[in-house]
Amino acid sequence: MDSNSIDSIDFEIAFSALLATTVTKLTTPYLQYSDIVEWMAIGLLLLTLIRRVGIVNQLDKKEPLFLYTNHLMKSISLVCLVYILFSISNLVYVNTGIGNGLIIFWIITIPIAIVIPVFQELTLGGGYMSEAQDAFSRAAEENQGTLGGKVWDFFESISKPTENIKSDVGKQAAIDDFDSKENTSKNVKIDKELLLSAIAHIFGTVLGLLLPIILYGIVATVMSRILVISIYEALWTALCVLFLTGLTDIWFSKYGLIKVNETGWAGKAASVTAATVFSMLMLPL
Repeated sequence: MDSNSIDSIDFEIAFSALLATTVTKLTTPYLQYSDIVEWMAIGLLLLTLIRRVGIVNQLDKKEPLFLYTNHLMKSISLVCLVYILFSISNLVYVNTGIGNGLIIFWIITIPIAIVIPVFQELTLGGGYMSEAQDAFSRAAEENQGTLGGKVWDFFESISKPTENIKSDVGKQAAIDDFDSKENTSKNVKIDKELLLSAIAHIFGTVLGLLLPIILYGIVATVMSRILVISIYEALWTALCVLFLTGLTDIWFSKYGLIKVNETGWAGKAASVTAATVFSMLMLPL
């Protein structure tokens, strides 16, 4: 039995238990389908139990059971987070009289989604900066002798944990070595296929970053027509869910059973679209 898989499932159980408990404790009269959300939260616990039994019985994590339940767990987790954050926003409104619950939700969601991983990194050592450093380091090595290589090298240096920063002498030696490779590369003829491959990679990366935004924009536009609300309200709500999607991706990819790059784009798109649509139907837009 893989101990890492057991640890991953244990995280999913603990996370689901936290969401389910919080959902059942927080109530607000302004949210639609509160009873359904509570049952969804309970269902989330059931899904984690099924996954735990599967791992104990030594099923491979690539089994369809785990992949499909992973999409479902993420979708329910997103809905629960929206429910919890709006309930907290409504409590702030009730106790302060400032704005209203929905406006406070719009204001606090994105900062919370950004601050939580940073706070976790600083206090619990989430390892996100180390992972970023490794990614930047690989990119810098692949692009040595170019402007892009210098950019990735810069990002690598600022993402290093303090305890891993090299001495000034070592860093200077690395810089000298990098510069020497840069000077050498000036005389190297650029391979046409390599250049086309690099352009395709850049295009694919940009497209990969834009597609989720385009998807959420389409969902927001459709929902604005269905709910007869302002397109700006729909877009801002969808953006809030988009940031929460990033937050859940970080947690599930770092500590969950299946990583983000193992889920496939179609299933992920379907799950987050379903969560976004339900969240917009649930909120008092």
